[in-house]
Amino acid sequence: MTIADVKKVLSVPGVTVHYDHAPEGTKVPFITYTCHADNNFFADDKVYQKISSMRAVLYSTKKDEKLETLIESALDEAEIPWSMTDEFENEQKVFMTIYEAEVI
Repeated sequence: MTIADVKKVLSVPGVTVHYDHAPEGTKVPFITYTCHADNNFFADDKVYQKISSMRAVLYSTKKDEKLETLIESALDEAEIPWSMTDEFENEQKVFMTIYEAEVI
C-alpha cells in the first residue's frame, strides 16, 4: 500500500487529509498521517516483505463519533487492522483521535 493509497482510504467527506502535518490555519476537523517502513520482515539478507507503520490523527474540537465511524469503516473496508486511542491536547485545545496500523 502506497502513501497515496493510505490518503485515499482516509479521505472521508468533510475532512481534509494531510501527510505529516496540516498547513498553518487549517480548520478542524482534519486528518494528518505518516507511514514509516520500520517493521520490515527480513529473510536471506534482504527485505522479504515491506511492512509500514501507519499513524493517522483526526483533529477536532470535540470527540466526534460520527467521523470516527466513517474513518473506522474506511479502514475496515480496506482490510487494514487498526487500533485507536484518543486524547485532548490542552495547549492547542483540540481533541485527537489516533489510529495506528501496519500496512503491507
